[in-house]
Amino acid sequence: MGIKMEEELLAQSGIQMVMHAGDARVFIRKSLDLAKENEFAKARETLEQANNELLEGHKIQTVVLQKECGGEPQGYCVLFAHGMDTLMTVKSEYELSEKIIEMFEIINQRLKKVEG
Repeated sequence: MGIKMEEELLAQSGIQMVMHAGDARVFIRKSLDLAKENEFAKARETLEQANNELLEGHKIQTVVLQKECGGEPQGYCVLFAHGMDTLMTVKSEYELSEKIIEMFEIINQRLKKVEG
């Protein structure tokens, strides 16, 4: 495969990772909105959808990284670097959102006891 084709594939991988991360971010924000409305089961389901998007993005990243580790230099591609950065950032948002939703649910349960 020529260098130009390899660069294009790396750029396409980066774009796909950004798209999956962006979709995950949408699900994360929706899950937080659901938690805010005390819809905790739906919030967790939506957060699972976010996780699935992140997993798809990481699969793409892993293919490229395995090639590099296997002795096939992949070169540098700004779009691929951006994709990795975006995945990492959204993964952090996902992990924080898990805890925020958990805290919302605990607070909601405690309020119900106080009000009940």
